[in-house]
Amino acid sequence: GTSKRHQWNENKVLTAIEQIVQHNSHCQLILTTSRRTPEGFLNHLKKQDYASQLDIFPVEHTPQGWIFEQMQLAETVYVTEDSVSMIFEALTAGCCVGVIAMDRLKSDRITQLIDQLPFEQTKETIRLLPLTTPLHEAKRVASQLLDSSSF
Repeated sequence: GTSKRHQWNENKVLTAIEQIVQHNSHCQLILTTSRRTPEGFLNHLKKQDYASQLDIFPVEHTPQGWIFEQMQLAETVYVTEDSVSMIFEALTAGCCVGVIAMDRLKSDRITQLIDQLPFEQTKETIRLLPLTTPLHEAKRVASQLLDSSSF
């Protein structure tokens, strides 16, 4: 949805989802929303011809931790550009990450960070990051804390 950096563009998001469905017809496709997803979006999505190929789980119907569990099982996760924390959660899960471009309201350090990511492939409104080693940031920080402590 709309944030201080991005403007929600329903047509752009629906087009990106359609492209994902077309290019992944052999896969199980799970879609979830976020707290900022506009209220009427799922109704509009369900009217699309390709919607029957999606398993849709609104965020309000998913338990705590469900999204990260699904990411760990996924080969590829697609995230809208405005969801920076989700982009990094997907990278932490160790899957390929596709970033769906959103209309920007301003340029700042966060949007510049997105632009600096090492995208290997771009398809219209979707940019794909290469599969990498999972980030394991929590483990890295815990290890540094334990290494620096004097036990």
